[in-house]
Amino acid sequence: LKKLIGYSPDRDFKIDATELPTKLPSIKEQEKYIEEALANRPEFIQLKKSLSAKKYMISAKKADLYPSFFLLVKGDFADAPGREEWDDPYIDDKYHSTSIGVVLGGNWHLDWGIGTAEVNKERAEYESLTNTLLMAKRDVAIQVMKYYQDVLEAYEGVQTYEKAAIAARKWIVAAISNFDMGLGTVNDIILAIEKYSENRGEYLSSLYDFNRNLARLSYAIAEYRRGTQQ
Repeated sequence: LKKLIGYSPDRDFKIDATELPTKLPSIKEQEKYIEEALANRPEFIQLKKSLSAKKYMISAKKADLYPSFFLLVKGDFADAPGREEWDDPYIDDKYHSTSIGVVLGGNWHLDWGIGTAEVNKERAEYESLTNTLLMAKRDVAIQVMKYYQDVLEAYEGVQTYEKAAIAARKWIVAAISNFDMGLGTVNDIILAIEKYSENRGEYLSSLYDFNRNLARLSYAIAEYRRGTQQ
């Protein structure tokens, strides 16, 4: 088992459940699993964030095509008691001064061709991400539906062979009782045991398929992320 799952010989592990389940877990509707997959799969979370970032990039590139204006207001006031104050335009008295000024400016990149190309590039990348998201939704929905149908098929197999194994076990008891009373033969007992063994084996195989497909479905809807997010 270690070799099958890729564990090294010195790496140990513990099996959570060592007994067969007495009750199968409940199965929700297929649409619920698809909704969970679309909400929890990390691919969709990454794509949605990328689309949001691309929207802002498109807006930024568009804004760069137009001029940007700015307004600057600068002023100062200084007063130092006890110092002589004079009014001389050639000497700057930093201790007795009052001034205010306004500056209006603008900035405009006059490379419209390059700017338009950058906007178109960002739009193309946004459309590409949108198509990727649509295809991913389709592919994941198909994957979830496949695993869901596999789970249902295995679930029916578990229930069918469980009933068959119970019936075969009753057959064994009846065959032994008939043999004790002289109404049956050893071949009847052997045939009942053989049928029970066959049904029991099919039950275990179906139970294995059910749990394996349930684990695949759980992975497909990113159920493992709930614990890490919480």
